[in-house]
Amino acid sequence: MSKRPIQNRKIKIKRSQLEIRCENQLLFCSPFTHKDGIPYTPLGTHRIVILDENQLLSLEAQIDTLCHGYMSDHDKQRYIAWLEDPNTILGEGHGRHPALVTLGMSYYFKSNNGWFKLTDEERKIKLSEWHVQHCKPPKPEKEFDKIWGWIVDHCKGKRDEEFKNKKISVTAATAIKSEDYADELIKEYNLITLWDTDDIWRYAISVGIFVPHAEPIIKARIEEDLGHPYIDKNGEERPGITTRGVNECLDHIRRRTYTSRDALNPYLEWIACNNCMINLKRPGETWPFNPEFMCTTRIPVKYIKYNLPHSDCGNISDFFRLVECACPAIMKFFYEIMKPEDVDILLDYMAYCLWREYKYNFWLLLNGAGQNGKSILLQLLERFFGKVNVSGETLDRLLHERFAAASLFGKMLNVDADVSGDVIFDNTISRN
Repeated sequence: MSKRPIQNRKIKIKRSQLEIRCENQLLFCSPFTHKDGIPYTPLGTHRIVILDENQLLSLEAQIDTLCHGYMSDHDKQRYIAWLEDPNTILGEGHGRHPALVTLGMSYYFKSNNGWFKLTDEERKIKLSEWHVQHCKPPKPEKEFDKIWGWIVDHCKGKRDEEFKNKKISVTAATAIKSEDYADELIKEYNLITLWDTDDIWRYAISVGIFVPHAEPIIKARIEEDLGHPYIDKNGEERPGITTRGVNECLDHIRRRTYTSRDALNPYLEWIACNNCMINLKRPGETWPFNPEFMCTTRIPVKYIKYNLPHSDCGNISDFFRLVECACPAIMKFFYEIMKPEDVDILLDYMAYCLWREYKYNFWLLLNGAGQNGKSILLQLLERFFGKVNVSGETLDRLLHERFAAASLFGKMLNVDADVSGDVIFDNTISRN
């Protein structure tokens, strides 16, 4: 039974047919006979079930995946609103597949509130975040990728054509409201400008951090939106924006977004990795990417939470055991080239490098003969922290050249792969 009638529909599925019938509020599927001559047989109970509104919307979504266009736009929007409710949880057998298809197609075509400029990969990330939060358990990654691939294959042509037409109308609309255009860009890209350099930074939603040198991207966007002739609200043709107009827009952005460098990375315990924000003080605590963290640092590893027992070496080393992949090849390598107590020292040192406030000057010296794994270890460290977060200044230059330490600004780790014996015991740099 349903609280409202739904559409009758015959659906062809491969070599068979399914008929959805609804008379008044009685909903049923006719027991059609398969083309092979074998009749359909009801599975489970013959007990009549009364569907509430959300269950009925889920059923319609399931039918819609078999017969596209079955759901009305109004019902589909109500179903999507229910899916995006923070309290909605879908378990096994509760329609996770049609939910992903319906919501995925909505995300693929969505263009308001900053979605218009999202790439297909960024839209997929949005769907994946919903998937992890609302599907318990989530579907396997391979199955999720297959659903997204189907959406892209079947909708790309139509979506691109819609966006092409929308881009034309957006261009005219933003040109008419040019006085608000700078604010629109600030909100869409989460722009900030540093006082000391006048450099515009933007929030990169796909990696969860603010990145510098956003001016070329903004100029390209302004050219795309306002660089061509357009029809104003009076129906008259106007020329595209000039170089002077572009510079004026950038100046508006700068003056409205000035930020102190000290405002960046206010929460030192939170750092971005490939798939989320992680808390260095409380291993296992994560948070979705959010510009409010004002984070500028990302380590290029995927955080995977494992429920492993704590060791005796402390929370910092335990943190690295939590981010270790399911195949513990790296930890195995550490124990092969170092003593167990030295492994804990290395992990603690790596954790200290992640903490972006250097209260103490620490150097870690790797001592050993050739061909003993030092070079591989340094490559692993660079891979973990990311090349952009690692400098390669020599200890000798840091000791004797006045401006050499400038290359360490904003870095997590400095690696000198070939320390000269003459400077090992020179502690000048440690005193500075």
